[in-house]
Amino acid sequence: MGEDRRADIIQGGDAVQIVRKTLGLVDERLVNHGERVGYMLYQMLRDSERYSEKEALEIFNLGVFHDIGAYKTDEIDKMVKFEADNVWEHSIYGYLFLKYLSPLKERAEAILFHHLNYDRYDKVETDFKDIALMIKLTDRVDISMQGRGGVFDLEEITEGAGSRFAPEHVELFLKANAKYQIIEHLNSGVYEQEIETIQKKLVLSPADIDLYLQMLAYSIDFRSEYTVSHTVTTVGISVEIARLLNYSAEDKKRIYYGALLHDVGKIAIPLEILEYPGKLSPQAMKIMKTHVQISEDILRGAVADDICEIAVRHHEKLDGSGYHRGLAAAELTEGQRIVAIADVLSALRQRRSYKEAFPKEKIIEVLKEQSEKGKLCPAICNLVIGHYDAVMANADSSCEAFLSVYDNLMLEYERIYNLVSKL
Repeated sequence: MGEDRRADIIQGGDAVQIVRKTLGLVDERLVNHGERVGYMLYQMLRDSERYSEKEALEIFNLGVFHDIGAYKTDEIDKMVKFEADNVWEHSIYGYLFLKYLSPLKERAEAILFHHLNYDRYDKVETDFKDIALMIKLTDRVDISMQGRGGVFDLEEITEGAGSRFAPEHVELFLKANAKYQIIEHLNSGVYEQEIETIQKKLVLSPADIDLYLQMLAYSIDFRSEYTVSHTVTTVGISVEIARLLNYSAEDKKRIYYGALLHDVGKIAIPLEILEYPGKLSPQAMKIMKTHVQISEDILRGAVADDICEIAVRHHEKLDGSGYHRGLAAAELTEGQRIVAIADVLSALRQRRSYKEAFPKEKIIEVLKEQSEKGKLCPAICNLVIGHYDAVMANADSSCEAFLSVYDNLMLEYERIYNLVSKL
């Protein structure tokens, strides 16, 4: 591919930070709340004999993402204003999302029960009562402090011991606060530097890093199902083209990540634009185009430069008429050209509320036209046209696994909601 390399595609702490930065574009308040909860959990566990350092770091991440389900349920504003009354919807979505689409699946069940009172656990069976109750306590401490201008309500916590909170957790929190000045550091902002130190301790396997980045791409589905299905299809087509070009496993992986992350910036685009049932107005299109710069802001310095460039150059054209930099052929690598073509193919094949999926003949016609006009790479377009059926069949096959998971997630949501809403 002739593109620059970095020893690692992405560092473990960077993977988590990318997800955090992206979700923060939807609502920074909820992300900050998650980080404060994660921080308190980690401080509580620093001297724990029950959990190892590795487990404490995993629980820290559970805290960071404990309310991720709120991105699906439109509960964010109510939650950050401390007005949410139905806590089960976001708890179930968060549990299922982390179970199916993240590296945190082993302890994801703690998220399901993180709003359940201590004295209600006789009604449920779970191996993660301890973690769920620690999240409940730290969640309440932060929500209370945010609602009281940073004042820690000791009375609420101590009086809730034995009913709302586990007595041993209240004791553990107060001891940790005395030793590590948790409340003081939350109010002063010192905790933010401490979180950076915690994140640097994260050592993730390549498989876990891959899951975090998938988690990021799929989290956009919490706002737009169209966007994530488009992303999954773009990934499948991109990797299949790279295979036909005899790319090495390493180069295919870089194409994979570039395609997976190419639309992360769309999480900051208003839903009414993402889901608009027709052609966008010039003003709306101008807003839509900002997703590329937003993607670059998220990815630059967090992933390898070549992967970032693959992701953010998918709307560039060989004749310089694309965006967001107006680059021309000499500046666009083969890897970048692959994802640009896969992005077009995915959009053409996708059914929307205002259009049917284009048939094979129409898609090939568009590819030929764009190639002849100097927009898309002729060599890659010809390759796709010559192997069209195989490219699409293999790409569709690679997408089926995700689509199956997504369908199961939605079915399981209904089943769990019917059970836990009675608690």
